[in-house]
Amino acid sequence: YDALLLRLCGDGKPYSVKLYTLDVDEYGEEVERIYTTRFITRRGWSSVRLPLDNFIPMIPTDPPLDRRLVTDISINYDARRLSTRPGEQQQEGTNSFSLELDFIKLLPRGEEPDFILVSCALEGREEEEDSPQFSETLEDGTPALASYKRSGEDSVRNSGLGYVVIRPGPLLEQPGGQKALMFDQGGRITMGIALADVADVCLKSLHEVEARNKSFDVCYEYTPEEDSLYELVAHVPTKTSNYLTSAMANMEPNT
Repeated sequence: YDALLLRLCGDGKPYSVKLYTLDVDEYGEEVERIYTTRFITRRGWSSVRLPLDNFIPMIPTDPPLDRRLVTDISINYDARRLSTRPGEQQQEGTNSFSLELDFIKLLPRGEEPDFILVSCALEGREEEEDSPQFSETLEDGTPALASYKRSGEDSVRNSGLGYVVIRPGPLLEQPGGQKALMFDQGGRITMGIALADVADVCLKSLHEVEARNKSFDVCYEYTPEEDSLYELVAHVPTKTSNYLTSAMANMEPNT
């Protein structure tokens, strides 16, 4: 299995999920181990996807989670995540919580993605800043487009489907397959990309095992700034090789 899917009605506060395993040590004694991960609920009903790879042992020296040994599960209110700094007054309602759980499901580990979402990279769009969809902001100052796009991405991740989220740079009306493509997960994409190349990335993602449950930016090759702390690797699209396999190999999953 790949992840847990929780359908719940939350209160906007932090919680943790714990998985309990029972194993036998080298002396034949039963050993219980606990693995945990944290999440913050939204107010109202929502779905929360918790990758099993994100569960870490409560005791750092314990081995990684063995999914076959899980015997119990618990959901805990994580009040300490709301703790205040020394000298600050404790927030009202810190010790109270409200969480209604509808169901918990185990999501099977699939091979290929089930759903492809084309989102967008939000860098390199200065030429479009006069457009209402790019200039509009929410009450907290967050760009409206960024908020809507990221909300859509969260919905896909929490759907229980195997997904790929593709964030292309500004779309260009020009022939595809003419330039090397740059793949990244650091939010540093600045160049545009042809519609035809985005379509090709989508088609290749449908049957690419390495792309499952990954989100990434893509644009045409460019030279990063000299003080960049990361190396961006370009991949040349060809008809005879699947450039996406090598591009996805080093991408972080469950993003």
